[in-house]
Amino acid sequence: MTDSELYKSLSVLTKNKSVWEEQIPYVESLLSADSVKIKSKALWMLGEMGLAFPSSIKNSVDAIASFLDSTEPLLRERAINALGKTFQNGFLQGSEQPQPVTAESILAEIINPPTKDYK
Repeated sequence: MTDSELYKSLSVLTKNKSVWEEQIPYVESLLSADSVKIKSKALWMLGEMGLAFPSSIKNSVDAIASFLDSTEPLLRERAINALGKTFQNGFLQGSEQPQPVTAESILAEIINPPTKDYK
């Protein structure tokens, strides 16, 4: 499938919200596409999906967050927006209970991510 055809199929998927939740893994898989245009559309869609289905998107948060260090400004922007939309419904990675979300808490998560123990 060409990038143009793939982009059009994503546009169709955007309008078909009834299948969003089951399509999250597919859209996440597009984050490895070669095209910045496809990756940016996938990040945007994951943000919208995260707004609608915050608990279903939690396995995609790390993949989305990996674009915060991208050299491509559009991908960084889309990653921040996607995470913001996901967190908007009170989802914070690793939380058992939804937490109130503020701009400060989102920035704190981005600037000072939880450290991982690699032992």
